[in-house]
Amino acid sequence: ELAVGVAPNEWRGRVDHLVNSGFKGPDMVRAGMAIQTEKGIYDRFRGRVMFPINDSQGRVVGYSGRILPAYDVPGKSGDKPAKYINSPETDLYHKSTILFGYDKAKNALRTTGYAIVVEGQMDLVLSHQAGFAQTVAVSGTALTNSHLDLIGRFTKKILFSFDGDEAGIKALKRSVEEALSKDFDIRVVTVPLGSDPADIILANPEHWKTLVSQSTSIVEYLLANYAKQYSDLRDFRNIVDKEVLPYIRVINKSIDRAHFINLVARAVDLSDEIIAKAVQEKVNNEQRKVDIELPKQETLSAETILFGLVALKLEEYIALKDVSLVDLFSQYMDVSVDDWQLTMENIDRGYASSVAEYLLLQTEDHVIQFVSDTVMKVAEKRVLQALTHLKKQGLGT
Repeated sequence: ELAVGVAPNEWRGRVDHLVNSGFKGPDMVRAGMAIQTEKGIYDRFRGRVMFPINDSQGRVVGYSGRILPAYDVPGKSGDKPAKYINSPETDLYHKSTILFGYDKAKNALRTTGYAIVVEGQMDLVLSHQAGFAQTVAVSGTALTNSHLDLIGRFTKKILFSFDGDEAGIKALKRSVEEALSKDFDIRVVTVPLGSDPADIILANPEHWKTLVSQSTSIVEYLLANYAKQYSDLRDFRNIVDKEVLPYIRVINKSIDRAHFINLVARAVDLSDEIIAKAVQEKVNNEQRKVDIELPKQETLSAETILFGLVALKLEEYIALKDVSLVDLFSQYMDVSVDDWQLTMENIDRGYASSVAEYLLLQTEDHVIQFVSDTVMKVAEKRVLQALTHLKKQGLGT
């Protein structure tokens, strides 16, 4: 049903096949099936289990490849290959709008009344085999507004099950805040440290069913997780204030917010009133951030702004909040951006940095709107440039 396949460990197996089928090299590269080098083109996916990525209508728009055990060994550089390789962003595939397995999960989402969101393709395949056809997977990104819109067509309840390690917890936290603000009922399936859903299902499918039935709210999950890490009460309170209360801040329903305030108050041995006040302080602080105006300059450069956005990897911008802007811009400022072919020497770096500072303080909705406006400015400028060129050639109307 999921059309899982294998990519042999060959450098030009698919490229040669596609050439013989009449496809051209540039088209293979543009579709994400091949990589262009000075020496020619070669297969992007080699020695991997292959998972077709479909859009919501079931049409293949990309692929994800998981390394086969036989090739999961260090190369000449001493590094192991990436566990997963996904198709790059293409005209058809945009990872911020595609959920792996969604086209197969739609009916189950409707009938069961909830979604299970996992990180890896193997997690999804085995979860489906264990009877949880309502499982979908993200592909190397946090859950976005577009993902939430897809799930929200059928249910407002999501069970997250990410890896139990530090990276998995970070990915979970990045995905939850926006969902809570949109009134989704968010729960977490606790996975033992060092395991993932695929490991659990392979060992014992019934254990996975038990874990799903024992899912807890995100607040309960984080409280339990931090209680294990912090034995000192003051340290525990501080980490709860920093890492747990922000999720209560975005909850819109008063009854739900009061419920979680009470949970936290009991966990940290303080009154509901004190926790409620702390939550309100975070609401006020966030509002002040949103009200900050974009730095002004006489001539607003859409390219400069767009460069800042691309450098910040917008689809993962929440995850980059803890990245030093200095480090970020020193890393990306001298790297060309293929999608826009920006001329680095003409970019106002100071202003781009100010724009990035501004964006990191905004809510995701504000950023997405800002991006939309900026892209339109670039598009409008390029259309006008094209029209001017055509008129000079005597081809314009």
